Amino acid sequence: WLPPRAAEFAFLMSLTNWFNFFCGARTFANCMETCCTVAALMYYPSTTKLVRHDLLLFFFFAGFGVVLRQTNSFVWIPCV
Repeated sequence: WLPPRAAEFAFLMSLTNWFNFFCGARTFANCMETCCTVAALMYYPSTTKLVRHDLLLFFFFAGFGVVLRQTNSFVWIPCV
């Protein structure tokens, strides 16, 4: 068995590991991009009745998703 000091050292190394920061930020960006895409699809003007408020929300969420990750624009190219 390892002494308690080894567990503290392992915990410190885990907290200061650069890979944890890389994966954490990437996961957050993926979730935000997906949420923006789903919200934009909810306001997508698919009916003949266009509401200005819905159109503005659609462009806001779609634009924010593209700002977060530029490859999100491939989702919107077929929709235009």
